[in-house]
Amino acid sequence: MWLKIIKASYTYKNNKLFDEFDIIVNCAGLNGGKVAGDGDDKNMFPIRGIIFEVIFDSIFLNKLVHI
Repeated sequence: MWLKIIKASYTYKNNKLFDEFDIIVNCAGLNGGKVAGDGDDKNMFPIRGIIFEVIFDSIFLNKLVHI
């Protein structure tokens, strides 16, 4: 219960992002430094990661593929 209370106080939700962008990529772990281009790719390493490939096809609309 205490963890839910703490989590609720730190939650930030910005619904405007969904209107402005087609896809949002969170790459904080797996090669995040290279993708961000902030020069910190030597100090950033994955502990655990999942790679997703987003395929857009006008026939099937959006499909998310887990690699």
